[in-house]
Amino acid sequence: MKYGASAAHLAKKILSRVRNVSEAPRKFFVQIGAGDGWTEWKGPPVGKMITGGDSIHRLVSQGGWEGILVEPNPHVFQRLRWNYRHMNSLIFENIAVAERDGVKDFYICHKNTHLSSFSLEHTQKHDPTGREGFVESVEKIRVRCMSLSTLLQKHNMHTIDLLQIDAEGYDFMILQSLDLFAMKPRAIRYEHKHMTQEEQTACKALLEKNGYRVHPTDFLNTLASLEGMCGISADAPPGGRKTSAHTQEQSHAL
Repeated sequence: MKYGASAAHLAKKILSRVRNVSEAPRKFFVQIGAGDGWTEWKGPPVGKMITGGDSIHRLVSQGGWEGILVEPNPHVFQRLRWNYRHMNSLIFENIAVAERDGVKDFYICHKNTHLSSFSLEHTQKHDPTGREGFVESVEKIRVRCMSLSTLLQKHNMHTIDLLQIDAEGYDFMILQSLDLFAMKPRAIRYEHKHMTQEEQTACKALLEKNGYRVHPTDFLNTLASLEGMCGISADAPPGGRKTSAHTQEQSHAL
């Protein structure tokens, strides 16, 4: 599949529409797999981590946004809080989003702190060349899990302007767990790279069934936007949480 500059331009245009919603003084996002909030993997032709490249950080730094940032890796989570230390409109959750609430095994890699997953196989396959010490750097930890519905209910969030998901192959599971009839994010950006072809097809069908146009933007990500979106859709109320957000650090020791 080819993506090119036109797809990237389309993604920027849609995100710009979400950002510039004039009817709502506050805009709300949820970022699942927030990393450290500052560095982001850039695929070919760049092919490396870019400092200051996190798209959500650039968006939120412009002001007018409140949101929830989820990062399960406890070491990366500390850096996430630090990188957003001057912003008081954000909620931080040191959890993993899963199909149900509870506690699960989770694998983190100390050689690549942006790599973590529920799947040991998924974590190890990122080292096909057998770099010295890579396998030994993978650690199994226990993480507290919430479903996306539980997370939104906990923080009284009933409208989302932007849902960003980077869950290392679990993106479709997370989208399936969200009631897209009741809760319609205006834009959804998710990582398709680690989905099977069947999952990519099913995910696209699910989103289109619920009124989204689906646009793969590069070899990693897909952006879905509500049909005809130019600001707020007519059937969605302005605002997101019923009460104003304040910085909340929800760190759970296990």
